Amino acid sequence: MSSTTIHHLLSFLERLRAAHIHYTLSDPTQGAIMVDISVPGERWEVEFHEDGLIGVEVFASVQGVQGAELLNDLFRRFSNWIGPGGWANLSGPAGSRGAPSSPDART
Repeated sequence: MSSTTIHHLLSFLERLRAAHIHYTLSDPTQGAIMVDISVPGERWEVEFHEDGLIGVEVFASVQGVQGAELLNDLFRRFSNWIGPGGWANLSGPAGSRGAPSSPDART
């Protein structure tokens, strides 16, 4: 990782600390460090790549606080999800509910 990228990452982390915004670090892809930020109603993923690229994704709540019944939806929608590579058990037994071909196809 270049010294410029590290400088940008460290400066960003310092800003988060100064603002009292909680974050965690991870390395989900080779050549990148991800800063995961959770704030009320939103989750931010900020990736600092070794080539200097900074990628930002924001996930916002659109429904507000829901009841426990929504937990069933979590398992219904994601129980076969195996990550960015796709879905597991796509060709389940005849009559099975199957799984969407992509995350965008989930309903």
